Formats: sequence, C-alpha cells, structure tokens
Amino acid sequence: RALAEFLPKSTLTTLNLGHNRIGKVGARALAEFLPKSTLTTLNLENNRIGDVGARALAEFLPKSTLTTLNLENNRIGDVGARALAEFLPKSSLTTFVVNNNNMSCSTFVELKQLMSKRAVSLRKERLLEKEKQKESRKESVRQREEEKSKEQLKTLFQMQSGACTGFLDSLR
Repeated sequence: RALAEFLPKSTLTTLNLGHNRIGKVGARALAEFLPKSTLTTLNLENNRIGDVGARALAEFLPKSTLTTLNLENNRIGDVGARALAEFLPKSSLTTFVVNNNNMSCSTFVELKQLMSKRAVSLRKERLLEKEKQKESRKESVRQREEEKSKEQLKTLFQMQSGACTGFLDSLR
C-alpha cells in the first residue's frame, strides 16, 4: 500500500513488481493509484492476484496511462479475464501479457483477439491522425499563400493608386 501511495508523487514510468506475491490486496491498492500515476509499464508477473486482483486492475485501466501490462502467471481465471476483456477496449494498452494463468483456452483466445483488434484500431487511429496533420499543414500553407497574395495585391494597388494620383496631379 505504501508503494501505491507513493506512485502519484513520483515520475516513474516503469515499475517491475514481478515475483513479489502482492496478491489481490496489493493489486487493488496499486489499481486505485494507477490513474494518478505516470506509469506506462507495469510488470506484475507471478504475484497471485487472482480474479479479484485482475478485476481491480481492469476497472482502473481506462483511467491509467499504462501501455504495457504483464499479468503472466497470476492465477487469473475466466472471471478475472472477462473483467479485463471488458475494460481492454477503453484502455491505452498496446502490450498485454496474460500467459500461464487459470483461464480457459477460449477466454485466452478472446483476450488475444481483443488485443489484435485493438492493435488494428490503433494503427487506423495513427493513420487518421497523420492524414489530419497533413491536411492541417496543407491548410496552413494555403492560408499563408492567400495572405501573401492579398499583401501583394494590396501593394500593387497602392503602387497603381500612387501612379494614378501622380498622373492626375500632372494634368492639373
């Protein structure tokens, strides 16, 4: 719990707590402070967090900055895995390890498929963002060129106006 309370005050981006037997209580304590932390990578491999710990982590995943989460060998069954599956699409995770747990093969496959869809979705989001940036740059260039043209026309008009005034003055 003390470590979990320290997280919001730190600038840690990676935390490896593998093989520490933090259990469900430790997982819950960490989960509560995840949204207030700067962590992007969390390794909880071999900590016996079980379904209860998995559920606690799952609930806070969407509010966290985690991109990598290792929950390998944690005695997570189908209940905990389904809780994780529920919140995965709302999270920032790009790497998620759940090997060697107590979940059924079908639940494991479901999690893997969710992560595959998430990867495809993230690639699409990145491509769309790049397209938006390109369009924004094009628009900025177009606006600068338009402003430049306006200034050139204004200058030309002032020159012609001055020439006309000079010509009219010479006629008087």
